[in-house]
Amino acid sequence: MQSWLYKFFACLNSANTWYDVSTTGPYVFQKCEGDQQLNWRDRGYRTVLDIMMKKIPDPTKQLPLDDKIFLNKEVRNIAWDTGANTERVVVTCADGSTYNADHIIVTTSLGVLKRNYKSMFTPAPPSNKINSIEGLTFGTVNKILLKFPTKWWPNDLKGFSLLWTEVDHDEGRSWLEDIYGFYVIDSHPRVLLGWVVGKMAAEVELLSDEVVVDSCMFILRKYVGDMYDIPNPDGVLRSKWNSNPNFCGSYLHIGIEAEKRKATSEDLARPLISKNNRPTVLFAGEATSPTKFSTVNGAIETGYREAERLIEMYK
Repeated sequence: MQSWLYKFFACLNSANTWYDVSTTGPYVFQKCEGDQQLNWRDRGYRTVLDIMMKKIPDPTKQLPLDDKIFLNKEVRNIAWDTGANTERVVVTCADGSTYNADHIIVTTSLGVLKRNYKSMFTPAPPSNKINSIEGLTFGTVNKILLKFPTKWWPNDLKGFSLLWTEVDHDEGRSWLEDIYGFYVIDSHPRVLLGWVVGKMAAEVELLSDEVVVDSCMFILRKYVGDMYDIPNPDGVLRSKWNSNPNFCGSYLHIGIEAEKRKATSEDLARPLISKNNRPTVLFAGEATSPTKFSTVNGAIETGYREAERLIEMYK
């Protein structure tokens, strides 16, 4: 049971082990108000954009903002203080296109900043910004969704929590011990959701679907195969947050390394100020929230925070 709690804690904090997590995190984190189980079911997070762009209740109405959104544009460099007689920021993309702006708001994940900050900014960010990027911890948690041809578990079941023992260790499949359970999804009655956490979460992304499905069926049948007739799944969907270059991980937790280096989300959120004393590059995203990191509402709130910062400046 203690081992399961370790893994559940690692899932909440996207940590390799709970020994990597600072004790200050649970004290500064503020839980979102309301029902924690609310979801948009089949609509997904695009609902947020639809509401903000006022496409609901009339999704057919096109707003001018639609023409301002450019997809598949990988940002390679942000020249934010070139020393020239201009206050403009120049954004260069991988396809060679450039965009000029008075200000920009960077909402990439902390993982992307960790991987690319040395080449992303011209000139280099100040030392406190670099310390926050390097010192804050961005871990990996992944999901494995298995869809079955029939629902083979009882209606009142919420899932299976796996309690591993020393004798359960299976050579060559040790990563399975970092799956702490499979759980039902109310809106998808034939799907089980497995959580992969800890040190092996990123490594599992490199395995094929066939290996992952075969291994998941191995442990499901090992644990509950004597109680249920379990068919093979007819579909699998997996998250691969760490190997995706647009994310490079899942979400932030306050780690021991951050405590040692005094790296904070507040420093990560601090704008880059040009020689003309203007906040030219602003930062948003869940990792920049000092109290609601790792959450979608924390990410959204930081976007509003930076927009308000610019509005107040121009006032």
